[in-house]
Amino acid sequence: MVIHQDASEVTMYHCDKCKYKTRHKSYFKKHLVVHQDPSEVTIYQCEKCEFKTKLKSHIKQHVVTHEDTVYSCDKCEYKTKYKSHVKRHMICHEDPSNVTTYKCETCDYKTIHKGTLNRHMMKHQNSSDVTMHQCEKCEYKTVYRDYLKQHMMSHQDQSEVSMYQCDECEYKTKYRSSLKSHKVSHQDPSEVTRYQCSKCDYKAKQKRYLKSHMMTHHDHSEDTL
Repeated sequence: MVIHQDASEVTMYHCDKCKYKTRHKSYFKKHLVVHQDPSEVTIYQCEKCEFKTKLKSHIKQHVVTHEDTVYSCDKCEYKTKYKSHVKRHMICHEDPSNVTTYKCETCDYKTIHKGTLNRHMMKHQNSSDVTMHQCEKCEYKTVYRDYLKQHMMSHQDQSEVSMYQCDECEYKTKYRSSLKSHKVSHQDPSEVTRYQCSKCDYKAKQKRYLKSHMMTHHDHSEDTL
């Protein structure tokens, strides 16, 4: 994997119009589009709303929000509009012995998702060797490309992004994760999946809250100084 190479051996693509740089040529080509005048590039317009974008991948992702197709897990109540998401979800129902596990070479971290391991490995790299994704409109920067994409939405007008609308009230948001969190408020408590702490009686409606809680049980004496 590229992330294990010496920084001096990796080809870096530098944008000559901003501070953006990346190791991936495909990401670089996609980035260059943001600097082009709309009259010089193809603008993809949604046929069902006012959303439009310079990126074909974004319009593909957006149109799914208008579709009625829902992919359901046949082993639990999980549902999603994205086929790739349900395939990823199904892994949690498999026997651990049948699932490929990706292990970090530097610490005890392991995961069933290769992309998640790649992201984790950045924590072990020297900051000077890591590609930083810089926002072009403010000082925000991150090592995670997905975080930058989400951050950039904060600078966009609602008409320029996919808005996720709750089908039970007037709530809408730019962020799919926020809509998922919101929809829990409409569910009967008995129907909501509760994430149980294995070390105390704490329960949470959202997995990310349980992860934050688990840090309270972390023995800081085990941290590497």
